[in-house]
Amino acid sequence: MAAQRLSGRTTGQQTKAATSQPHLQLACNFEAGGTQQNQQTPSTPSSSDLLERLLKENSELTERVTSLSQERATLKHKLTCLERQLRRTENELAKVTAETENRPINDVTSNSKVQRLYERYLRAESFRKALVYQKRYLLLLLGGFQQCEQATLCLIANMGARPSPPLSSSPRRPLGRFRAAVRVVIAVSR
Repeated sequence: MAAQRLSGRTTGQQTKAATSQPHLQLACNFEAGGTQQNQQTPSTPSSSDLLERLLKENSELTERVTSLSQERATLKHKLTCLERQLRRTENELAKVTAETENRPINDVTSNSKVQRLYERYLRAESFRKALVYQKRYLLLLLGGFQQCEQATLCLIANMGARPSPPLSSSPRRPLGRFRAAVRVVIAVSR
């Protein structure tokens, strides 16, 4: 800074750069102090060279600081633009997801497909129930034939062909009779 004052080339940016960077100011003061001592001693003619070199370095550093500050400003501007764009896209995404989640299914083709599948399911369930009742009815008929067969065998035994087993080996429960009657009624109604 002292060297700049000596040369008379002080600008506002150079003083800002020199004051904002204390280590540069100390170096300049140190070297400027050295040049003052060198100026006092007439044996060193390189003080003007040193002064020119310091001025050149100072102007380069000032240019570098200004270019970096401009770059910083442009990057800050880009950052704010990108943040704004990010907020906009997030809002749009939120709107789209809200619309898709709350939208009812109005597609005619999907409704008809669902209706056809439901009808097929109902038909299959009806056939399954009918098969269950048919199976129960057939088991009941077979049981009735078995009882008739046992009664026939008892009659044949009474005629003298074989010894007769008791007519009802296991007495039927009343609940079993009721169930059999209900199954017959259901099978007949189908």
